[in-house]
Amino acid sequence: MDDDAVKAAMQTLAESGRKYVPESDLIGAKKSLEAQVADIQAQLATARADLDAKHQALLSEAAAREKAEATVAESSKLGEKVKELEKKLSEATTGRDQLQQQMVGLKRLQVAQLAKELGNEIPADQLVAKTEQQLDSLLEALKFVKPGAKPGFDGGAGGAGGEVPTSGRALIKAGLKAAGR
Repeated sequence: MDDDAVKAAMQTLAESGRKYVPESDLIGAKKSLEAQVADIQAQLATARADLDAKHQALLSEAAAREKAEATVAESSKLGEKVKELEKKLSEATTGRDQLQQQMVGLKRLQVAQLAKELGNEIPADQLVAKTEQQLDSLLEALKFVKPGAKPGFDGGAGGAGGEVPTSGRALIKAGLKAAGR
């Protein structure tokens, strides 16, 4: 019966246009395909690992780019702040210079007025050539001058001056007189 069943199955198979393939051939083809599938899966795993590594590198580069862009934006803000501070410094320096010139002008005026009060007139062109330190020195010196005092020899007593002795004998007498002898 087995033979009749096999012949009947072969007849039906032949009529349908299909071909009979022995089981041993199918098992061999299956094993060959399984080996190919295993190779393809290994290649796929390697490709996935490479793809993951490249993806991680891409993410790292994107993060580095974002960080660099943030640094550039921050540095441009700092550059703008530096420009603003330089402008303020320039304005402050200009203002300081103007105030200093006004102070020097006021000191010149003060020296001229003080000298006039003391009976001495100082020409303005002479004061224009003086520096601030020189004007300060003049002001200090003028504070020690008494109104109406005439320059001259005071005999070393530190008083108001008078006539300056011209001869040696007059100098000696004036010195002795001042010393109380």
